[in-house]
Amino acid sequence: MIYNLHKKIYIGITAFLLLSIFNISHSQDFALRGTDMQITLSPEFPSANETITAKIEFYSIDLQRTNIIWSINGEIKKETIGGRDFSFRTKDLGEIIVLKVDVYTPNSELFTRQININPTDIDLIWEAETYTPTFYKGKALNTHESVIKIVALPNFIDASKNKIDPKNLIYKWKKDLSVQGEKSGYAKNTLSFIGPSLLRENIITVEIESMDGKIKGRKLIIIEAQEPEIIFYENDPLLGIKNNLSIENNFNLKSGELKLIAQPFFFSLTSGNNIQYEWIMNGNIINNNTNKIILKKPEEIKGLSTLSLRIQDITKIFQFAENDLNINFN
Repeated sequence: MIYNLHKKIYIGITAFLLLSIFNISHSQDFALRGTDMQITLSPEFPSANETITAKIEFYSIDLQRTNIIWSINGEIKKETIGGRDFSFRTKDLGEIIVLKVDVYTPNSELFTRQININPTDIDLIWEAETYTPTFYKGKALNTHESVIKIVALPNFIDASKNKIDPKNLIYKWKKDLSVQGEKSGYAKNTLSFIGPSLLRENIITVEIESMDGKIKGRKLIIIEAQEPEIIFYENDPLLGIKNNLSIENNFNLKSGELKLIAQPFFFSLTSGNNIQYEWIMNGNIINNNTNKIILKKPEEIKGLSTLSLRIQDITKIFQFAENDLNINFN
């Protein structure tokens, strides 16, 4: 009898342990299946008042056979069988959306995911360190391998409806696919770099997030290299340089002489003394390595002459420009 009693106890303990192991294994499997359930957004970093699409990813379960319920701020917005996608519109800056998805399996299992969406707004302003004349109202364009500076202006509103100081945010800059590690970090909202070569471009991306990681945003900008230009202006003895009226194609020389100034638009400011000027009149080179020239009307000579100017940065062979001007001496 004692042997049979021990045998029954042994069998009971074994069955209990096996059942416990099965329950633990089943619970762990259930928990693990829930960890790969994710919500992805497109676009990944929503802006204010923008239509976005949320999608559920759940590789452990066949979602085509599940009941999926999408809710916003506690209100059910969509309930379907296998409805993995859900489109909706964000609100104003600072208006947080609580997006929740419930997945009910045919076996009555419930899996839930919830994310908070706080829309952001980021402006990227860039400027090139290239030459423009005084009082020029346009933008200084970037040319071959000129220095470019980009400033990020984020508009992040926290849950208390307060704007976060840009100096209290974390910035990660990328140039094309390369992370600019030393230029990224806390309060680093500016990026300076050497721009692209002629006929090429750089894709500059900045990812910004709050200190607690609850608010995130991303913005990119494409920087393309432009060509420098030469624009001629008359340097009047009384009025000075007529920056409001450029000289193009033809000029009728009526007085005794013409003082010209050539403005080298968008040449790199770092060029300094590396810029060379080459003036040519009717195929003959004029010894004058400056951006100014004086043309005198020859006596008893009439006709048309062609004045050309070539400007070259000898340290950057692709920073080159040329322009022609016809001078009518009639």
